Amino acid sequence: MGRIYSISRWDNITDYDKFVKDADGVICRLGYSGNSTGELIEDKKFKEYIINLTGKTKLGVYFVTNAINEDDATNEAKFVVQTLRDNNVSVDFPIFIKVGYGTPDQTGRADKLIKITRTINIQAFLREIRNSGYTAGIYATEKWINSKLDINLLLDEIKWPIKYDGISLKVPGKVFAWERYQEDIEGADRIVHVSEYKEEVKHVTVMPKVSKSSITPGMKVILNNVPAYKSSATDSVADFLTGEFYTWDAKVIKDRIRVTEDEDDVGVRNGYKYWINISNISI
Repeated sequence: MGRIYSISRWDNITDYDKFVKDADGVICRLGYSGNSTGELIEDKKFKEYIINLTGKTKLGVYFVTNAINEDDATNEAKFVVQTLRDNNVSVDFPIFIKVGYGTPDQTGRADKLIKITRTINIQAFLREIRNSGYTAGIYATEKWINSKLDINLLLDEIKWPIKYDGISLKVPGKVFAWERYQEDIEGADRIVHVSEYKEEVKHVTVMPKVSKSSITPGMKVILNNVPAYKSSATDSVADFLTGEFYTWDAKVIKDRIRVTEDEDDVGVRNGYKYWINISNISI
């Protein structure tokens, strides 16, 4: 069991060597999306932390989401990946999406989302991170994981729960670390969030991303709890698809394509049942 510190712009590290002396890793807030506009913003101290911590300890990042739809969440993930690449940052831990209320009075742009919408958004972020070659996970309180998300759709996802009271966690699936207390750490001038860290969490497999130009009629695709829609335009999820499917044709409309379970129905009039987002396709 190790110790991980999580830090953001609100923390002030005065001596980085002393700060990491008893740490097995530090996970920095890379940024967040605005709780009123959704603007993507880099944490003001991210570069400072990365410059000063690189080579001293294991590093990771998290991003605070206020996404209200899949496109928002996908763009958040792209922002994270591009920021890492622009700063030549390598991470040793999964890239985490932090989810919670955007404002104390629960008036943030994403605070009133229904459970299934919030879950779908998180899945979109995680997929984009994985499609970019990284491991991904969810950072939230135990209560949020179990009551504000559809946990049945996230059982296989890596979770980093927050819980400051009690001696046990009630979080199903893979637990990366447990943020369970705050502590005065030498080298920092304020109390720091500390997690107990389990190294045995397994990484997930990165699946190849599919581009519009590579899609052909009848192409076999692998789906894993992918939201399915009755048309290319609706935002209402009709079902979730898992398993092997086939593209009904190669026509992409609003970044969605039609799929069928039966290869014999490819191209057959009305032979498809659902539309899915091409960003959710793995081959």
